[in-house]
Order: sequence, then C-alpha cells, then structure tokens
Amino acid sequence: MTKKVFLVMGFVLIPYVTASLIDKGTHDQLLQQKGKYYQLYTGKEI
Repeated sequence: MTKKVFLVMGFVLIPYVTASLIDKGTHDQLLQQKGKYYQLYTGKEI
C-alpha cells in the first residue's frame, strides 16, 4: 500500500497501489472514522 495522501477540494483521498479508494471525507470526518487515514495520520494502530 502506498502512503500517499491527496487533498482534493477539501476531501482527503488515500489510494492503494491498485488505485482503489480506501477512505474518503474531510480531515475531521476521517479522524472520527478511525480508519486507515487515522492510522496513517496519528501513527496509531487501529
């Protein structure tokens, strides 16, 4: 998996190497979801 994070029109997109989308939403929404973005942003395991 790639660790690239893209910000597009206020939404954060985190693609896998296969270019599939794993999380989408605003920064605050993604932190609340505690998904892959949360793990990458905070360094904490889910």
